[in-house]
Amino acid sequence: MFNSQHWKIKLAYATFGLLCAVIGMLLSPVTAQRDKFQEIECTKLTLIDAITGEVTAELKNDEHGGLLYLWGLKGNRSGAKLALDENGGKLVMFSNEKDGPSHVSAALLTSEEGAGIFSVNHKSGANTFISATDLGGYVSVYGANHNKKLVSVAVTDDGESGVINVKRYDRGKQLGRAELIAD
Repeated sequence: MFNSQHWKIKLAYATFGLLCAVIGMLLSPVTAQRDKFQEIECTKLTLIDAITGEVTAELKNDEHGGLLYLWGLKGNRSGAKLALDENGGKLVMFSNEKDGPSHVSAALLTSEEGAGIFSVNHKSGANTFISATDLGGYVSVYGANHNKKLVSVAVTDDGESGVINVKRYDRGKQLGRAELIAD
């Protein structure tokens, strides 16, 4: 015999089960190991270490475009940044002394003129720049504490010869200078 009450209960259970399955799929977190995606759209992606809970990477936008940060673990805020700026691309490596401020250790970037620049830096302020120019290129070495240019090797304004410039400072005051220009 047909029991309409029995079928109504079965239909209610089936509807409730289907509704729970659909809600569960919509509200559950996405697990990349189980699901395959053709594309993911989001405004920011943050990777967090499962053990420490520390942020280890961020992929996001800033006013110039994409930005990727990578950081070390266990309180080490050393890392790298890959970004766009007003002149083009930039790759910056930075390090952090124990509980001290971070400083740029090395950078590869684009100048306002569209040339590549490579810099190597020390926490004392000493740094070295290598870059290309429209006439050739240059190398500049800056001293630590007073941050003055001590040595430079470059192409002259005519683009046909080179120049080497060496300066000596004492407590920030220039004491001597030697220059060699090949004409």
